Amino acid sequence: MFLVLTKIDLVGKDQLLPLIDTLTKQFSFAEVIPVSARKKDGLDLLMRKIIDVLPIGERFYPKDQYTDQPQRFMVAELIRERILVETGEEVPYSAAVVMSVLRSRSLRRSTRRASQFALRSHVSPRRFIVSATDKRPS
Repeated sequence: MFLVLTKIDLVGKDQLLPLIDTLTKQFSFAEVIPVSARKKDGLDLLMRKIIDVLPIGERFYPKDQYTDQPQRFMVAELIRERILVETGEEVPYSAAVVMSVLRSRSLRRSTRRASQFALRSHVSPRRFIVSATDKRPS
């Protein structure tokens, strides 16, 4: 089991080191890995350590298959991520994208277009962000 401490760029070493000491006395960790995604500190080490402990075996999926999720889900997640990045903390992270239309632009290309979507919050389902069609969904 790893102890992965995130957002270490927000905490001083004078607070971080005693926390690590306390946790390692309470639990037995194979590795202690402090990480700052913002500064990209510790990410390579974390990836190497995770890969080192993963079992070697046959693939569960073909090499070109990246997920078991449908394309509609992946498009919705990309839209949700973009909205959260653009709006910052104005939108709750429990929000989900609901698409009403997802269609191909061209028969020759696998390009898809989400022409209508809305971001719904699980906290307040009646509050929406303006959808791609520039209308407030009802």
